[in-house]
Amino acid sequence: MTLLNPNQQRRLGVHPRLLADDLDGVRALPELARPGAPPECARVLALAAEARTLVDETRRALGLPAERVERLRTLLEALADAGAALPDGDDA
Repeated sequence: MTLLNPNQQRRLGVHPRLLADDLDGVRALPELARPGAPPECARVLALAAEARTLVDETRRALGLPAERVERLRTLLEALADAGAALPDGDDA
């Protein structure tokens, strides 16, 4: 059971989702996982993974809904594709 109403869940849930997405982006950086990378890179990856776990735990503790970043990303990509397909108006 959550103490937050749906609007509060939506508003409060935005920040953990964005932070989780940013942390996933850091963890996906090829520069940090390449062979021969400095030991600091492994530390950055470990800290990003730990922070990501804490974000997920906090989200669950607050009873926030599951992440929707992928759905939003898909929507934004579709909008960008649709916008790219539109004539730019210079041909008129």
